[in-house]
Amino acid sequence: MPLWHWRKKEWDSVSTIFATELLLERLHAENIEEAIRLAEEIFPHDISHLESPGIEYRASLNPELYSSELATLGLDFQQHWVLQTGERAVALTGLQHKIGDLPHIVWLGWFCVAASERRRKLGSRLLRWTTEVARALGYREMRLWTTTLAEESQAQVLYERFGFRIFCEEVEFDGTRRLYRTCSL
Repeated sequence: MPLWHWRKKEWDSVSTIFATELLLERLHAENIEEAIRLAEEIFPHDISHLESPGIEYRASLNPELYSSELATLGLDFQQHWVLQTGERAVALTGLQHKIGDLPHIVWLGWFCVAASERRRKLGSRLLRWTTEVARALGYREMRLWTTTLAEESQAQVLYERFGFRIFCEEVEFDGTRRLYRTCSL
């Protein structure tokens, strides 16, 4: 079943894995700016690229307006969620399907936890929740990309613990390595 047909009720019950002061919501018009703020704080190197949280988040809410950007990005589906405390975004996750990928493959999109919220197992719980959503939607493989930047080192440990293995590497213009990971669901 495509994610956009997935009823809110079906993911509300899973979101109880988070503390009561935290709310997991789909990305929407009222929380998009806070989501972009957090994503740009965590991923400052991606702000000016086409593959940026601002463009991808806005495109997910209004695909018709951003159809050329989505085509350039190679995305034919995306859905994002924001974990919030009050009005403040503390973590983000998403699912994306790329044009040309086999139907059973989904990509983890803009997954991050605010620095102030790390070491509370939010990342582990959110990644587990996201993989469960992907599995429930019929995806059998999840992929992601990350880099060897020092600020992403904690994420590397988390991805390894969840079974994400490196299947490809690219060297960026600044010498940083981009790591592509995959995991069976």
